[in-house]
Amino acid sequence: MNTADVKTEMVGKSDGKRHPQPKVCLVRSLLYGVAFVHLWLGPAFAQTNESSAGEASIAPFIPAAAVLYGPIANNTGRPNNCYPIEEAAKFSLLDLSPYLVGRTTRWCGTPDRALDAIRALNPNSIILVYHFGPGQIKWTGFPAPAGGDSIYQALRATHGLDKPDPWFEQGHHSGDYLVDMYYPVNMAMKLSHPDWRRFWREKTWEGFWGPNPLMDVRGTDGILVDGSQAHAAYSHYPLCPLSQWTGSSCTGPRDTAATYWTPGRWNDALWGQHMLQAVSEIVPFFKARGLEAMFNVWRLQPNYLDLLNQVGGWAMEECGFICAVIQRRFPPNPRHWEERLNMLRSARRAKIMNTNVLVDALGPAGPGKGIEILDTLISDPTTGRTWRGWDVLWFAMTSFLLGYEPRLQNAYFHFTAWGYRDCYWLDEYDPRYLHLGLPRDTARKLASGAWEREFERGWVWVNPTHNDITITVPQDSARILNHYNFKNPDSVPAITQFVLRAWTGVVGLRAGMTMAGIEKPGKTPPGLTLYPNEPNPFHHTTTIRFFIPQPEHVILKVFDAFGREIATLADEQKQAGEHSVVFDAQNLPAGLYFVQMRTRNNATGRSMMVVK
Repeated sequence: MNTADVKTEMVGKSDGKRHPQPKVCLVRSLLYGVAFVHLWLGPAFAQTNESSAGEASIAPFIPAAAVLYGPIANNTGRPNNCYPIEEAAKFSLLDLSPYLVGRTTRWCGTPDRALDAIRALNPNSIILVYHFGPGQIKWTGFPAPAGGDSIYQALRATHGLDKPDPWFEQGHHSGDYLVDMYYPVNMAMKLSHPDWRRFWREKTWEGFWGPNPLMDVRGTDGILVDGSQAHAAYSHYPLCPLSQWTGSSCTGPRDTAATYWTPGRWNDALWGQHMLQAVSEIVPFFKARGLEAMFNVWRLQPNYLDLLNQVGGWAMEECGFICAVIQRRFPPNPRHWEERLNMLRSARRAKIMNTNVLVDALGPAGPGKGIEILDTLISDPTTGRTWRGWDVLWFAMTSFLLGYEPRLQNAYFHFTAWGYRDCYWLDEYDPRYLHLGLPRDTARKLASGAWEREFERGWVWVNPTHNDITITVPQDSARILNHYNFKNPDSVPAITQFVLRAWTGVVGLRAGMTMAGIEKPGKTPPGLTLYPNEPNPFHHTTTIRFFIPQPEHVILKVFDAFGREIATLADEQKQAGEHSVVFDAQNLPAGLYFVQMRTRNNATGRSMMVVK
């Protein structure tokens, strides 16, 4: 069988069985099994959202993200075990299992298409779909596919270990195929093989966004590529030879990938080299199709961020300021905390979803409760200090505000104490309650070890140390706000000095100031906009209109479905305002094409259909 004839396929639902998962965050391997099995943002959206009624809203001070995988809201304390569409629409960024884009009872009210229902309430919501990266392939489902060749079986027939050009990883000791014991539905693939990486890119796009998608997520803004860390991949993921895998356990010794095993040790650098190569190919491939690519990097490293800044890629830093899934307790390591802050402050073209996972620090409280789980008391066994979940939220949130640059829109804040089955919109995210305006400078580290950042209406202070620290307000006085008083700042006295507890963060509202920093009285002019071409579909010619809010050098290009450049429609300086150009497809075959518009700091794209 020729690989060009291999078809991607879907597997329906999970059997609900629990499989061994050493890390809570890795439970997603079970959750996304209920969704799309083998499938695999263009523009930066304006921060100010419009409500469904057309009323202007306040730009977010904290652009919040939600990650929702698998059977969301199931046994998490939600009424009717479903997730409200209205709540999802409040988030600036959503990362969803692919099946959640469509119709499912996991959404309250079961809308015909969840994507459309969310967008009706928040047109600027950025929605990404989850898929595992090219380091692995889905080889079985829950239950296993019945009848016919799966993509795994088809690729084994053409590129198996016994073929001249294998795409599968081989066990160093066993010589066998390798099953990932953390993600037992996945099998290790040769990330080093350029043809496999190309196949992954094309089939991922085709299966999700192509002319005849196997799972229709068209209208979403891009993809979240899981398993994309550039360090400690197969060395930390226990792999089992396929012949020793029972479906739930490994009966023989664990193995490792031959490509990355040098005598006596794991070659971390080589894995990282191949992963960064894959990222450098994936981002432009999807951008050419008007889509963004975000990578779950676990912990972002400088060389990875350098690449993302170059190509405009996005990162999910799953182990953010709070990474209780590793330490299983709070507080975090001070060095780790400062490294995360430095990554956030260094993001320019890149965007980071700063994910903060508290789940494993909550002990017997577990993720089965609702928002009241944040009332749980968390103890540090070393010092005896205690914090509540709300205190941890504020520590993570204020840490985020030290590095977030609203003018660049370089990050999103994600906090979960419920795993990835649930995520609550918190009042802290509502700019009517919490908004200090734009930052006046970058964050600075004080001699005491605390960090401070000034905004138009006040300050943010964070204490990432094991000691309580006395903070002096730099100018005049401020009302010191935390979870317990931020909605009633007038009830808080203005002071000039206070004690900031170890591993906590607060907001200081400047005396005489009020919240709700950026409120727009009416509809704002559009930002960089590429309008749908008219007509579409079209036979010979179509008109492409676009708007730029300021004079810019604009590049407008057309690509075919394989990413090949077809035409350059503009490559010149344009005045601010609306422009149009006619695209002539008379000599092109019928099919799907993409128009991409780029300026110095932004890119966006749309699809066009040529019919004959």
